[in-house]
Amino acid sequence: MTVDAAQAIIALVALFVTFASLILGGTKWMIVRMEQRMDRRFVDSETRWDARFARAEERWEARFARSESRLTERFEQIDKRFEQVDKRFEQVDKRFEQVDHRLVALDEEIRGVHDSLSDVKVALARLEGPHPPFLIARG
Repeated sequence: MTVDAAQAIIALVALFVTFASLILGGTKWMIVRMEQRMDRRFVDSETRWDARFARAEERWEARFARSESRLTERFEQIDKRFEQVDKRFEQVDKRFEQVDHRLVALDEEIRGVHDSLSDVKVALARLEGPHPPFLIARG
């Protein structure tokens, strides 16, 4: 082998090593750049997802707050209606008491009329005179 051939082989090896180092260096640079971009994208996507979750959470909290306020309003309305029903039952109870007092008064009045009718019958029987025994049961 001659010196020129050895120098050519060394030059080829050096050129091969240089290209290999350039390719590996470029590949490393591209991988580092891709990692940086992916890290940025992950950070960006994480912040976007966090923002989305925060918005969704705010919306759900707002919905729950609205539904809770509606429920409290409806329960207040129901409480008012139950109070009205209680007042109406009190009025009905008072009316029943009044009806009971009227019925007691009417019963006493009917008893009084019955007693007075009995007195009238007895007075008529005295005016008519004695009755035969079979007519006594007639009253």
